[in-house]
Parts: sequence; C-alpha cells; structure tokens
Amino acid sequence: MLYPQEQGGFTGVFAASAPRDNPEILHGAYICPPNRVTPQAPHALDEARQQQLFDCTLTHLREIEPWKLTSIPTIIRLKEGAEEARLVESDVPGGLAEFVQAG
Repeated sequence: MLYPQEQGGFTGVFAASAPRDNPEILHGAYICPPNRVTPQAPHALDEARQQQLFDCTLTHLREIEPWKLTSIPTIIRLKEGAEEARLVESDVPGGLAEFVQAG
C-alpha cells in the first residue's frame, strides 16, 4: 500500500517520539504505517539471512562510487546519550544479532 508523500515521515516520528515504556514499541519493532507495530516475518529473524544481507550490502558499498568503502564504521549503541557498547567490523560476524538484541 502506498501512502501520500506528506505522510512519509510519520512512522519515523512515531518511533522516535513513542514513550520508551510503551510495551508495543520494543527495540527492533517493525512499525508499519499508520503507526502500528507489526510482527516481523520469521525469515527476517534468521541470523544466516541477516549475515547474507550485511555481506551483500558491504560488498556493494565497497564497489559504489563515490564511497568505495574499505571498512564499515564502528556501530555505537547509546543509552541515555552515553555510549553503552560498540561493534567494529571484525565483531559483526556472529556478534551483530547479540549486539542488536542486547539494545
């Protein structure tokens, strides 16, 4: 379903401004317009597919002009404005899912 361009930012604003104690807005929740939490498809939670997507994305980013990345930047998780954890490229295989779930 397509939504008007004027509603393009609604979901992002909803996710950013939802109370943190809202039991429906969990870390990693999949939010569909108009601002409803929707269960993720089982294949979206498949760690092997997550790794394939990460590898594919990194490969393309390394090939595309003007970026030609040689490595991914450090991923930092913040809690109340302070760094809580960080993940570097060498930690991603086998560590990304745990890093995301711990947040």
